[in-house]
Amino acid sequence: WQPEVYVNLTSLLTRSWNGLLSKTKSKSEREASVNELVVIMEINQRFRSAPEYDTALATAAGACDGDFVTTLMGHLETTAEEEHDFLRNTLHWLYAQVPSYRSTLRHQIGHMLLQFSRYPNKRVAVGPVLEVLGHIVHGFTAPLTRTHRELFTTVILPLHTPNTFYEWRDQLPLLQTYHEPLVFVLLAFLEKKRGR
Repeated sequence: WQPEVYVNLTSLLTRSWNGLLSKTKSKSEREASVNELVVIMEINQRFRSAPEYDTALATAAGACDGDFVTTLMGHLETTAEEEHDFLRNTLHWLYAQVPSYRSTLRHQIGHMLLQFSRYPNKRVAVGPVLEVLGHIVHGFTAPLTRTHRELFTTVILPLHTPNTFYEWRDQLPLLQTYHEPLVFVLLAFLEKKRGR
């Protein structure tokens, strides 16, 4: 029964995300979709954290395929704040439990952050992505390679430059919305540079 449950949970989550992105829904339909998505995310997260959950079986059954990773990363660019914890935890889980997607996740995270540093957009969930990236950087071996240093100089450092406002009426700078996780990543890089 497990492979079917894995696949059904993932496809239900993907369908809910795609349905939420539909612009033809009324406000009440949209609120119902958000409530449904929250329930699906909670079930998905609890199911994954159960001791009986078999990541290898779920991956083999197609529950954690490339389409799911692409959908997850795409959803990070249009997400609501209520979903940040789930998205961050899912990224952590995928990176830790499915090694075959690590390269893809690193590439997509780097690309997303690079795009954000060039074209800041308040809808992108930069904070959760930076938290995941901080843990990835902690796993880098010292000394840092040329690729790691390029990530630092071309992606991480430019994230300090957005000077737009998240909410003009509140005078909340966009940088303030992800500053703490950005510092976490910077400290991880500095620790690795010192050879820890």
